[in-house]
Amino acid sequence: MLRILQRAAVFAIVMIAASHGASATVLLAPEGQFFSASFPNQPSQKISEKAGVVHTIYSSPEKERFLMLSHALWPTDADPTIVMQSVLNGFTDQISGELLSIEKRNFISATGKKLAAKHFTFASSEVWGEGLIVMSGRHTYLIQVVVRKPSTGLDDVGKKFISSFKVLN
Repeated sequence: MLRILQRAAVFAIVMIAASHGASATVLLAPEGQFFSASFPNQPSQKISEKAGVVHTIYSSPEKERFLMLSHALWPTDADPTIVMQSVLNGFTDQISGELLSIEKRNFISATGKKLAAKHFTFASSEVWGEGLIVMSGRHTYLIQVVVRKPSTGLDDVGKKFISSFKVLN
């Protein structure tokens, strides 16, 4: 009888650990990129360089949503307003969509610096999304959640992803 109870206890521990691991998040904090964000699973990474701008994209596609965090390191400091608008324009061109809303946000880094930021929503004929763009010196961060239409709005995973984003410097 004791042996059966021990096996049942081991089985219960294994099941709890397995279900806990399935809902765990992956904290991404790449060295030298000065940010962190929690993805629901391990994101893919793509790095490119063009005209002196080093661009890294982390993405996590799922059936109901696509999570993406983009980091661009510019060769020199630039006007945050111009850079952020340029990035947003390029993004909406890329998805053949439009910005539905855009508003300035106060964004405070982990060290207490006030950073230029904008919260936005966008759509195309096939997708709807919400995101945040933040500038810190030569670094631009674009974090977004994209859902397939007819869905609009963020679910809990999308909200958690965007709110997990931190600028560390």
